[in-house]
Amino acid sequence: MVGQPTLRRKLLRDIRHTWTLFAALVVSVALGLALFAGMNNSYLNLNESYDNAFATQGFPDLFVTTADATSFANSVSNAAGIDSVRTRVQADLPMSASDSAGTNFKMVGRVVGYPTSGTPEIASLTSLSGAANPAPGHALIEEHFAGDLGLAAGDSVELTTATGPVTVPIDGVVSSAEYFWPAPSRQVLFAPPGSFGVLFVSDDDAKQWSGIADNQALILLTDEERASTGAAATLDDLSNRAVSAGATEVLTRDEQPSNSVLQDDITSLHRLAVYFPLLFLFAAGLAIYVLLTRRVAEERQVIGTLRATGVRSRTLGWHYLSYALLAGLVGAIIGIPAGVAMAGGLTRQYAALISLPTSLTVFGGARLGTVVTALALALVATALAAWWPARRAMRIMPAEAMRGDVPRSTGKRSLFERLIPGSRHFSAKWRLVLRNIGRSGSRSAFTDLGVALATMLMVSTTGLYTSLTHMTTVEFSQVNLADGQAQFVPAVEDAQLQAVSQVAGVDAVESAINEPVSVAHGSDVYSTTLTGFQADTVMHGLIDTAGSAVPLPTSGFVVDGSITSQLPALTVGDDISVTFTGSDLDGQILSGTVTGFTYDPLGSFVYADRDWISQQIPAVQPHVAMLTTTPGADDAQVKSDVSALPGVVVYIGTNDLRSAVSQFGALLIAIALFMIILGSVMAFAIIFTTMSVSILERYREIATFRASGVRFSTIASSIRWENIIVAAFGIIPGVLVGLWAANYMGSSLSTDEFTLLLHVPWWTVVAVVVGILLVALLSQFPGMVRVRHMNVADVVRDRA
Repeated sequence: MVGQPTLRRKLLRDIRHTWTLFAALVVSVALGLALFAGMNNSYLNLNESYDNAFATQGFPDLFVTTADATSFANSVSNAAGIDSVRTRVQADLPMSASDSAGTNFKMVGRVVGYPTSGTPEIASLTSLSGAANPAPGHALIEEHFAGDLGLAAGDSVELTTATGPVTVPIDGVVSSAEYFWPAPSRQVLFAPPGSFGVLFVSDDDAKQWSGIADNQALILLTDEERASTGAAATLDDLSNRAVSAGATEVLTRDEQPSNSVLQDDITSLHRLAVYFPLLFLFAAGLAIYVLLTRRVAEERQVIGTLRATGVRSRTLGWHYLSYALLAGLVGAIIGIPAGVAMAGGLTRQYAALISLPTSLTVFGGARLGTVVTALALALVATALAAWWPARRAMRIMPAEAMRGDVPRSTGKRSLFERLIPGSRHFSAKWRLVLRNIGRSGSRSAFTDLGVALATMLMVSTTGLYTSLTHMTTVEFSQVNLADGQAQFVPAVEDAQLQAVSQVAGVDAVESAINEPVSVAHGSDVYSTTLTGFQADTVMHGLIDTAGSAVPLPTSGFVVDGSITSQLPALTVGDDISVTFTGSDLDGQILSGTVTGFTYDPLGSFVYADRDWISQQIPAVQPHVAMLTTTPGADDAQVKSDVSALPGVVVYIGTNDLRSAVSQFGALLIAIALFMIILGSVMAFAIIFTTMSVSILERYREIATFRASGVRFSTIASSIRWENIIVAAFGIIPGVLVGLWAANYMGSSLSTDEFTLLLHVPWWTVVAVVVGILLVALLSQFPGMVRVRHMNVADVVRDRA
């Protein structure tokens, strides 16, 4: 890479003599590029997999739920930009099914109309086994439902329909893009296994069993319209026409529950694919800058000699640039293939997590764009890091360099000696430590910066992990205090509450209202759930972000604070209108004042007093019985006994719900843990580089001490304590910036569906600080070994 043979040999010699430092730089670059290639390709693979599934199945651009879907579909079918329109029935009915072990589950069964032959252009299905279309009186079962209970073609389920109980045989298992994540609605994103299942039945059966006509219109835009800048305006116009026609719910493709959850998930992955690689490459660049800056200073006389013998300044600059570029190139050769391999594994893991069919999953391979971008990042980052040291080498004048370093001022007490009382009485060893810290400000500053960056990496990655796990802890220890809930149809009566309370293992029971609503404030509208508790409820904790209790008002509402992302002008004291959107309460409006904001990690809900809701609208009655269990109660037996009671449609245990939530966050938590591991490696690489440079640049000084008879143990102790003290000063800003970075990442990952607040326990920070100090101590070991075995005579002769 260097044109002159002498400098080429010097470059190879420099790498050979300090191969551990060069290896640390290569590892730093390789980690950053592996993260970028792996996470970016995973994001692209998953995004293209969704696009492929949407194109294959004709995933609707607009879902309109309305009592007269056929009339609305006819009115818009010829509108500009629309490819096709289809109507169907979608209804939730009580259902029971037995798993492969014979255990019976009561659940909410979603019945969806589907043609008995052919493949519809909109919302088609991918057949996984058995029939591709439902026969009259039969059903196709959605793959998550089938997998949870071990059901297949030839099994059957029991539906409670408008015409009475019906046994429905299963003809096949299918995959639907609407249920890659089996979320029942925007308000209920987490459905534990055995609590919710989807059946695709013939259009006639769907109408007969639900007792209603087509209630959902599906609209598919043309590819050209979807890709145009006017797509949003087209969807807004269609949505407004639907609302004017009496639609109870209008969802765009982005708002569809399953797609919304999964898009939020992979968007988070994409953000991390940008943040962490850039952070790692910045760290690698810093290490390169520190190393080359100190090398140029150390080789000042050599540079002067080379310049005096005719070597051009440009050639010298390219020599130092070559060292950095070579580290970047080797790091790219190692990191990019590793990242590509990691992308394949991440894509497979995520596809398996959501049961994405293999036929719809896209594996994009290495992706030329990713490889080129990663290589460019490596070369640009390393070149920028080496530019200033190389420029400094180019500007050294031969005569000035060959004179050596001449002190510009007389000696005096260092800043630390003046700041620390009684330092005059310290031993010579400790005065030397304090003087060395301030004697070379740039050396101390570089060490501080390296330690601060390493600390920031560890605090931010650890903080992201602890915040994710804390979110679940808060949800199930401070907010959701019930151990289970049973949904009744029709409304739950006092006698039924009494029956639940008498089940063995049940401690307390409360009835609650839980209804889908739309909340209006000004011109903004948001679909969510209204939950009504009794005034002194022990089933749910209303808290703010600090963990303090928020009182439930006797009238009016408290709302989750994250709802302000959708209703930005909402403040405490404002009035809101809550419109019920459930089929039996459609159009009923409840108005009241917002008395406070709560913090619910999972969802954006509205809360009110149960009795006040029923007083305002008598038709709204409790349908949910929430319960707590006694210590040691058998959750499975409680679920079985409560589910067997008359009127119970579905029972959801809190532990089952926790498992569903954990599954949702599994990818982000796994990535956070992975980042902690890689961050630890990167932190070691950074500190190792800065500490080693700090030792090696004083090689001649140390040799002079040893030639003067100073024991090696004294020298080692002085350097060790100097570096530890300097590292301690770097830890403080590193912790502060790390906490800010963790909070920023949490805020960027938060949506109206879940809110991630910063939570970093004190012991975590202490553990990071202790770990950084240990790394700072251990990373000095290789340099000190070299110092122990130095040839003092050779070093002193070189200095002379």
